[in-house]
Amino acid sequence: MDRAAPPRTESPKSISPMSIPAPGASRGSSQPELLRPQQRTESNERGRATRSPLNPSKPPIRNPLLPAKPSAPHRPSMRIKIVIAYDGRSHAGWQSQPCGNTIQDQLEAAAATVAKEPIRIHGSGRTDAGVHALAQVAHFDAPDHLTMNPFNWVPALNTKLPPSIRVLEASEVSSDFHARFSATSKTYRYDISTEPVLSPFKAGFAWHLPRQFDPFLLGDAMKLTLGTHDFQAFSAKRGNETDTTDFQRTLSQADYEP
Repeated sequence: MDRAAPPRTESPKSISPMSIPAPGASRGSSQPELLRPQQRTESNERGRATRSPLNPSKPPIRNPLLPAKPSAPHRPSMRIKIVIAYDGRSHAGWQSQPCGNTIQDQLEAAAATVAKEPIRIHGSGRTDAGVHALAQVAHFDAPDHLTMNPFNWVPALNTKLPPSIRVLEASEVSSDFHARFSATSKTYRYDISTEPVLSPFKAGFAWHLPRQFDPFLLGDAMKLTLGTHDFQAFSAKRGNETDTTDFQRTLSQADYEP
């Protein structure tokens, strides 16, 4: 009895997608047209293009038949006006110096810490070393990414400033406001102590003049300063002066209060 031969099984040959002829291609062609996956681009209802599911690494292609996503409107920076008070005894005046211990330096360092980027502070004027301020005005432009309420700059800056400098007020102003060029007037006060012994609580805050003087004579002398005068002799020469540079200033009030 003959034994039946076992059925022969053959492993199917692997078929490469590169050898599959495209529909409509001639079977007798020596080089059949290759079937390539069709690139698809998906879009959502807002018209934003998504990446191809067959090639996620390629940049998305937006469907030109759908409206583009509107871009967010640009928000201009906010100009902030601040009012400052400071004890100038331990500082080298207002304007920035290499020592870094001026009022401007301290304010800019505090603002940069809050904003995480440099901020320029513009003051209404400069003061010398040891001069104090009760309400000096300054301004700066807040970065676009900061949207906090303007008044919140008061505690934000004060927590970063030394105790000798305090921001009293903060408010939003128009973009054409400038602390220096928009100022209409300034008030200077000089304290004189005629006591025989200067109180330690007045040290650094008053000029000690331990002798009596005639207040009426002083009042008459102060009246001579009223009006408009040319202060060019008291001005610093920076080299940018022109024929139209105005050195005249008007003093509207000069009083002595005993």
